[in-house]
Amino acid sequence: MFDIRSLFENALRTLKEPRAFFSSFEYSGGLKHAVVLAVFYGLINGLISFFYAFSPTTPIPDEVPRIAVGTFSFIAGPISALILLIILALVMKLMAVIGKGEAKFGMVIQVAAPVLVMVPVSSLFSLVTQMNLMLGFLISLGLSAYGIWLIYNALVYALKSNEMTIRVISFLFFLLMSFLNFLSLPYIQQSQNGENRNGMGGIEQEIDEFENQSQDLSEESPSY
Repeated sequence: MFDIRSLFENALRTLKEPRAFFSSFEYSGGLKHAVVLAVFYGLINGLISFFYAFSPTTPIPDEVPRIAVGTFSFIAGPISALILLIILALVMKLMAVIGKGEAKFGMVIQVAAPVLVMVPVSSLFSLVTQMNLMLGFLISLGLSAYGIWLIYNALVYALKSNEMTIRVISFLFFLLMSFLNFLSLPYIQQSQNGENRNGMGGIEQEIDEFENQSQDLSEESPSY
């Protein structure tokens, strides 16, 4: 039996006190607890995405129902969280092997699950990118850095990996994430400009139709 309140309390503790949380980490929950935690964060992420689907700043084509996009996002939240849990656990296992820490997959996946708290947190701030591209970019960098900080604490204090080795790997990961975020900027801007052009195109089309109707009326009207 899992207490929702305790899940929220552990999520807040993971974000506020990652070193203390992972230093006293217990493996009593097993794989079941890791899966439940991933699904829990996935549901929160899906719920946030569901409401964001109805935001005017979310780039969704007019012919696609927003309720359909929101529903799909909500359903996909837990599924994507489980996939991300497996990927994150494999990456952290590799880092633990390099850092000569505990690398048993059963232990690593339990430690990786709390790190997924960054999934709904990142989703919560994703709307900022639609409103202000540069501010969203800076927030994305900050969230990436904090996510890597959580992984660092998990590897060093829970999996007992070498601190200096993990520090170097974490820094390289941050550089990689920063580079990927920078590469995504033109595509995000292009998507936003495309939405704006579509909106302006609709207005221009209405103006053209109005001018054509006015011209037709003037041609049909009798001359005296």
